[in-house]
Amino acid sequence: MNTKSFLLSLIFISFGYFINAQNWITGVSFLPNPANECDNILIVVNGNLSASNCTYVSTHVISGSNITIDINTSCSGIGLPVITPYSNSVNLGMIPSNNYTLTVNQYSTFGLQETNVSSLNIGTCCNAISDVSTVSSSNCIGDVTSFIDGGT
Repeated sequence: MNTKSFLLSLIFISFGYFINAQNWITGVSFLPNPANECDNILIVVNGNLSASNCTYVSTHVISGSNITIDINTSCSGIGLPVITPYSNSVNLGMIPSNNYTLTVNQYSTFGLQETNVSSLNIGTCCNAISDVSTVSSSNCIGDVTSFIDGGT
């Protein structure tokens, strides 16, 4: 192999390696919308991978009012440099009512590539107000008692 062929091969391999590093997030959404604390919350992250041999793995952490989803992409072997869409669903389950900061980080072999930050407001399931009172202000053990339900 001559020097020219070697250098061209090295450039081709390097170009392919760096091309594979260009993965990106196209959107982040959640279901249901609007979401409440009694709902099973599903976060959907859509993105693109830069080659046919790229894959992804995701993890998530809920800490206080912060939800962080990390998506780790990698490209191994030889693949075609073609944009490959992906959709990653993260099931958070039921989480308490709160206004959360949702951070989605996408990493490649070279480190952090992109961060997408949005807000996720989780409402309450029931706006009922309890208002139960007795008809009589004094009750003794054994007395018949009636209640008035003034709640919603």
